[in-house]
Amino acid sequence: MVGSTITSNIPAAPGVGVGFLSVTQINPGIDLGVIGMPGCRSFASTEFSTTLVGAGTVGFTLAIPNTPSLAGFQLFSQSLAFDLSAPNAFQAITSDGVAITVGTVGG
Repeated sequence: MVGSTITSNIPAAPGVGVGFLSVTQINPGIDLGVIGMPGCRSFASTEFSTTLVGAGTVGFTLAIPNTPSLAGFQLFSQSLAFDLSAPNAFQAITSDGVAITVGTVGG
C-alpha cells in the first residue's frame, strides 16, 4: 500500500519547501514566533522530512506494508514552504497539521 501527502499553494518563488512526517503529534503546537514566524505553529515533529520542489501542488509518497497490525496506526504531517512575500522574517508559510490513520486494503 502506498500513502501520499500532498501540499498545495506552494509559491512559485522560490518553489521550495519541506514536508514533515512524524509519529508524534504536537498539540497545541509549538509557536514559531521565536524563529520569525509569528502566528504559525508546528504540529508535527521532524522525525522524517523531505524536500518539496516545485510550485503549486507537490507531494511525496510513503510505502506502507499492507499488514493488519498497522491498521489504526497514526502518522502526522505538516509542510513548510518558503515564500519571499510572506509577512514574516523567516519568509515562509506553514500548512495545517494533518493526522493520517493507516487502514488496510482487501481482506
